[in-house]
Amino acid sequence: MPYCRSCKRKIERMDKDRCPFCGIEYPLKDVSLETIDITKVIGDAIEPKEILVRVKAKKTAAILCATTGFLGLHAFYVKKPQQGLLFLFIALFLIGGGGSLLFFTVLPSLWAYLFPVIVQIIWQVFFALRFLGDDVKDGDGVLMR
Repeated sequence: MPYCRSCKRKIERMDKDRCPFCGIEYPLKDVSLETIDITKVIGDAIEPKEILVRVKAKKTAAILCATTGFLGLHAFYVKKPQQGLLFLFIALFLIGGGGSLLFFTVLPSLWAYLFPVIVQIIWQVFFALRFLGDDVKDGDGVLMR
């Protein structure tokens, strides 16, 4: 509701010809009758300033590392794609390349490929236990729960 320019009392917009309280003519002359969009003001105050991120679970990362650690799926889960690709390439070169090298040089049997797999499994268990430590952060730098 607008105010009268003379007596400063609240008057209706319909009383734009004469103020019902003081009787002055055109009490709303030079008075802005625009309404304020209060929802925009309140909405700006309520809007969060930070982006909320979903916290990753250490148990899930440890299980992924123990089961599919050679593929690097646990690293992709904790938002570290470069590390995940590194795990994948190391597994391919260790099992494929190292096993082939052992097969054609030293040990021409199935054990040539099983030896790198055993090394890979030991490596996976080591990294799975690392996820169960106290302060483990994901790729965003947020502590995992």
